[in-house]
Amino acid sequence: MPSGEKSDSPRARTRKGGSASFAIGGKTARANHIPLGRGSADDSISKVCSSNDRNFRLWVVRDMSKRWNMRHSPIGWVARKAVRLIYRAKHPSNAPVTYQLPGPTQIRLYPEGEIAEFLSFPRLFERHELKLVATFLKPGMRVVDVGANIGLYSILGASRVGDAGRVWAFEPSRESYDRLLRNLELNRSSCVQPIQAALGDAPNRSSTLLSDAGYGDAYRYLSPTSEHEPRGAGAEVVRETTLDACAAEYGINRIDFIKIDVEGGEYRVLLGAKETLSANQNVRVVFESEADWCERAGCRQQDAFELLRSAGFRLYAWDRAKKNWTSDERELLRAGMVWASRSGVPIAVSA
Repeated sequence: MPSGEKSDSPRARTRKGGSASFAIGGKTARANHIPLGRGSADDSISKVCSSNDRNFRLWVVRDMSKRWNMRHSPIGWVARKAVRLIYRAKHPSNAPVTYQLPGPTQIRLYPEGEIAEFLSFPRLFERHELKLVATFLKPGMRVVDVGANIGLYSILGASRVGDAGRVWAFEPSRESYDRLLRNLELNRSSCVQPIQAALGDAPNRSSTLLSDAGYGDAYRYLSPTSEHEPRGAGAEVVRETTLDACAAEYGINRIDFIKIDVEGGEYRVLLGAKETLSANQNVRVVFESEADWCERAGCRQQDAFELLRSAGFRLYAWDRAKKNWTSDERELLRAGMVWASRSGVPIAVSA
């Protein structure tokens, strides 16, 4: 457990495992105190899945819909394992898989990584976020994708902005970066410039990218610990820099849209992007905001809120029930994804 993490913190509870019960075909199955990262749990879930695949998929969908308080828990871990097994059964080969995204946009991804697996639930996995982003982006726009992973938002962005636009995709993990390159080539996303680097609040330094037991490639994060502290088996030393430094290095200017999803490091990315934000008064920013991810990174959700507000932004969350934007602080704190704009609501749409 990282230094300073309390034994009763959300992340610590996740690692310890726990129990979960769920209905499958009219019967109740129970996963008791599953230690994260153990292969034996895969066998148990596989047996449950084979008993009634359709009902199990419905259970996974219901629980994934509570993703902001579920995915960090043992139940979320069971759901991720179930999604993986279902996905592998449906796509046993390494042949590219076609996905229909909002826009409408059709993309193809190699069946590698958790993002590709999550997209097997197209009505659930970031459906509103993808639709809002697709609605906002127009031909010729310039996009920065921080935490590109295997390229979902970069490829969506490329399809919307076209050859007249530009997308800069930042991904520090070697594994995810290699997958990103393959998916960009597969989709002929020639307007995307991939950059293997993590973005933070200091230029040109080395940092440690970590992945906790029980979490896959969609949950990697930069360690706030000292370089001299021990690193786990999943650790990777990566280049860290700032968006401001990259803007000068790669000629990134006139930015219309920035997406940041770096598992708690969003505040540090924004700290290193102050000049870029100041130079792009019409830019829209969408960033992940989750309390336990921020706590692990040594900050609060409100730190990013205050930084953006001091730069002239107003913050918004999409109210799915009312199908409208809200700036209520309580809604912002539990939204999961927060939008920032200096010129009124981010998008005049009903999503």
